[in-house]
Amino acid sequence: MCRADDGRQIPEARSRFSPLTSRLSSPISQHRRYMLKIGVISDTHGCLLPRMKTLFGGVDLILHAGDIGDTGIISELEEIAGIEAVFGNMDNSMVRAKTGEKIVLDKNGCRIGLAHGGGSPYTIIARLENMFRNDNVDIIVFGHTHSPLEEQVGDIFFFNPGDGRKTAGFLEIEEDGNFKTRIVRI
Repeated sequence: MCRADDGRQIPEARSRFSPLTSRLSSPISQHRRYMLKIGVISDTHGCLLPRMKTLFGGVDLILHAGDIGDTGIISELEEIAGIEAVFGNMDNSMVRAKTGEKIVLDKNGCRIGLAHGGGSPYTIIARLENMFRNDNVDIIVFGHTHSPLEEQVGDIFFFNPGDGRKTAGFLEIEEDGNFKTRIVRI
């Protein structure tokens, strides 16, 4: 007997496949979809809260949208998962040497633009649209404003995890490119 998520006992499925084939292509695994789970953070300004290691435990990738503050933050995040990071307007030359201003990633068919942003928060969306205008992105992950944001503007979804000392985000992308985002308080 197996247990369902709600605790009910259910009989085990009988497979018509041989034991080896059954493990490789069981009916259950054929219907499971691979979801990429990404931890998203920005504006840590040299302070990575200890809780982040637990919060981001189990993610496939971490995106840091700038104002990292110290290269040690990158190293700490690398202990949790792979990391892609960009520098922000407050980052020093050591952080800038390890990061870029803009990154475009393709994950499960979803194109992600990663940049810090800058200038006035009232015009940041327009500047980011302009920065990625030739990159055909589905999502732009950014920071700078210290304010969490999840907003669809035209064909692009804008995602800001907020101040990395108060909030963080998650981006989950299914194998078909569909995605969902979530902001959590740290």
